[in-house]
Amino acid sequence: MRPWGSIVAVFALTSWMPPAAAQPAPPDSVEAFDQTLRAWMERSHVGQGSLAVAYRGRLVYVAGYGGQAADAPAGLASNSKAITAVCIATLIRDGKLRLETTVGEALGDFFRRYGDPSDPRLKSVTVAQLLIHRGGYARDRDPATGSAFADFLRATSVRSTDYAALFRRALREPLAIAPGSAYSYANTHYLILGLVVEAAAGRPYEEHCRDAVLAPLGIDKAALNPHWRIMGPFGGWSLSGAQYLAFLRAFAQDSPVLSPDMRRWTFDDTDKWTNADKSAFYSLGVLVRRTANGFNVWHSGAIFYRTTNAYDGPIDASFGAYAVLYDSGAAWFASYVPLPSDAARGELDREMGRVARGIKSWPEGTPLGR
Repeated sequence: MRPWGSIVAVFALTSWMPPAAAQPAPPDSVEAFDQTLRAWMERSHVGQGSLAVAYRGRLVYVAGYGGQAADAPAGLASNSKAITAVCIATLIRDGKLRLETTVGEALGDFFRRYGDPSDPRLKSVTVAQLLIHRGGYARDRDPATGSAFADFLRATSVRSTDYAALFRRALREPLAIAPGSAYSYANTHYLILGLVVEAAAGRPYEEHCRDAVLAPLGIDKAALNPHWRIMGPFGGWSLSGAQYLAFLRAFAQDSPVLSPDMRRWTFDDTDKWTNADKSAFYSLGVLVRRTANGFNVWHSGAIFYRTTNAYDGPIDASFGAYAVLYDSGAAWFASYVPLPSDAARGELDREMGRVARGIKSWPEGTPLGR
């Protein structure tokens, strides 16, 4: 499983470090997750982080490292996209949107107020195409990433939730790809979905997603990261590892928030492949791989971002987070500071997967959520 990072933010990880083990943990025990992460952090020069492990809806292990608390909120970075996507799914479930709804239809009031986009094709992009990153924006020309986003932050606070202002800047740029023609991961697709949530729900993005998605999954007091609220729909949520694993129950067979139709769409790979060899597809805010026993679901997010002249003053951010739900029902979430290399993150994914496959008997744990 390959990580899929993006230039978004992670903030505030964990704070309790368990005592060092006197001897190696048995490779078939949940403690092996802890030892694997510890060794990886040392090799990768990661000083702080958190870990949460669950099995079939029950939390079986949590820990924090480097002076961070195990139950403290961690900025989710691009793992926030799944929250936005599931929020869209609840609006479809409730008859307020359709997968075929176009940007022009969903944001008609926005365009009447601010004017049409420079590229008229944008108004024909559908909700489904935004969800699977086929809306026409390209990763290397993404208005909500890199230098374009840095320029925006010189005039706007990262604590703002004025997603419309960021989108108005994006409207100046033409689409890089014909809508629907190819996969290209871009934060702007999910920025637009955040505005679609607000338009369809008739209330702020954060409020609606918290009430419609997170609360039904037993996640209380969820909030956007106060330091990166402007990234809300594509990278601004902040949850503890245990809370994020509770959220991943949205993708389970007995999901309390997805309708049967939306669950079928989520795990249908039609026109969703991310690569030519068809090893993974992007669906409801997550990457998906078909297995012999079902599906593995995962996502990661990261930021390495430094500037001295932002609206809020200097920014020096280097964070990351990774979450995986396996076909067996096992799941883990890890956050880390500072951000290691892509290769190191790929190594973490492989090693944690090996640990998950090696456990034959899982502890009972406690129910996820509340």
